[in-house]
Amino acid sequence: MRISTISSFLVGASLLGTLALPATAQAASPSALHVAVAARNYAEGQVSVHEVAVLKSPVSPNANYTSVNDVSRVGAREVVTGTATNHLFFTLVALATQRVVYVKASAVALENFLLGLTPGVAVHDAERWLAVYSSAGTYPTLAASTTIASDFSLNLYVAGTANFVGHSVIAGIPVQVIHLVSKATSHTPALHEYLYLTEGPHPLPVREVASGSGVTLTVTWTKWGERVPLTPQVPFATFR
Repeated sequence: MRISTISSFLVGASLLGTLALPATAQAASPSALHVAVAARNYAEGQVSVHEVAVLKSPVSPNANYTSVNDVSRVGAREVVTGTATNHLFFTLVALATQRVVYVKASAVALENFLLGLTPGVAVHDAERWLAVYSSAGTYPTLAASTTIASDFSLNLYVAGTANFVGHSVIAGIPVQVIHLVSKATSHTPALHEYLYLTEGPHPLPVREVASGSGVTLTVTWTKWGERVPLTPQVPFATFR
């Protein structure tokens, strides 16, 4: 939940945190956990990645959302759509070198999640490109959410006990599979997940599937190190 992503933080992480995901007993395997942690650290140092995160909850359909993120060191693009009462959707285009984040979002997202606008202003500015510059109070939060590290802090869970459970192939890529289980704490939910990493001395995440209590979060990562084309938008309004 690049959330960063903001999407993961505002929707996925908070929702997962309210669900009782099973924590089953597993024999500890330090080597598996070491590989998972090393993969996460190595991935955070990459230039860019394409990520798709999908949360599905048959128990609570309004929690469903999809987040598509292209994250790079020079900027990021994030597109989030959710089913709902909330009518939650937004697009962020962050240009780190220009210190500006372009936002186009539903009124609900502008009011409650992104810019803290009043209801009337949120409706007026909804579904229009807005430019949030570095001098604006909301800029640090928006910009901080558009990095690989911040995204992983919400969408890639590496904790608890871990075991190697086999090998597979995803989209033609040979992967090693690690099963991780962590119990709930006061700050994080219990997790029961499978992490798919590339083979070799420097593994990278390819897929993660976390599930429990009818809830499934599936995240896929592709295009490691590829260029992320970002285009400045023509804003309807600016925030400085």
